[in-house]
Amino acid sequence: MALSKQIGTVYGVPASYWKITDISLDSLGGSAHVVISGFYDQSTRENGAQPLKTFEYTASGEDLLTYFPTGLEVAQVYGFVKAQSDFIFAEDC
Repeated sequence: MALSKQIGTVYGVPASYWKITDISLDSLGGSAHVVISGFYDQSTRENGAQPLKTFEYTASGEDLLTYFPTGLEVAQVYGFVKAQSDFIFAEDC
């Protein structure tokens, strides 16, 4: 699973294929940290390229209840990312 949305980068090339590259849960603090990385396209990602851009988000305790009611399942994490302003209108791919 991944997301599709063109977002500009400092390299002058848009990243259009977005993959979650890190998820960590702070059970004591009641939050989760999500990193999503953008690549030129899916083929570039699969060939081991470095990401063109990354975004980091912290899910609060309230977010955990809303987006992750059954745990940190991948589809739910992508749903959380799609709710962030950078990824409004992103599509599953």
